[in-house]
Amino acid sequence: MAKVSNGSSAKRMTMTINGIIRPASAAPDHVTIRVNDTETSWSLPGATPHEAVYSAAIEAMFQADAAGVTHLTLQTPANLVRRQVTGEWATESPALRRVSLIYELFRIDFDDVDWIKGPA
Repeated sequence: MAKVSNGSSAKRMTMTINGIIRPASAAPDHVTIRVNDTETSWSLPGATPHEAVYSAAIEAMFQADAAGVTHLTLQTPANLVRRQVTGEWATESPALRRVSLIYELFRIDFDDVDWIKGPA
């Protein structure tokens, strides 16, 4: 069931998803989520960079949900995923469609999830 702020003060958080958008890098399946100055990093062997962005978004939602966040802002330089989740671009890849559906299941737990372009 989705959290509802019911007029009380909403808890907001911005999380940065980074380090996964350069397929030419040595570890394109490496994920970093940053909240303020605290980073959580892990590796997703065999994942495409875009699958890693979706996975990082889902992990960010787990962390935000545990902190009681109702309004989440995800900041990432990954244009493809940001534009897919906002409906601007279609999701063509079957693998990305699967993870995007999982993302949508977690998204309903928030009053609002915004995606903004962030630093690389």
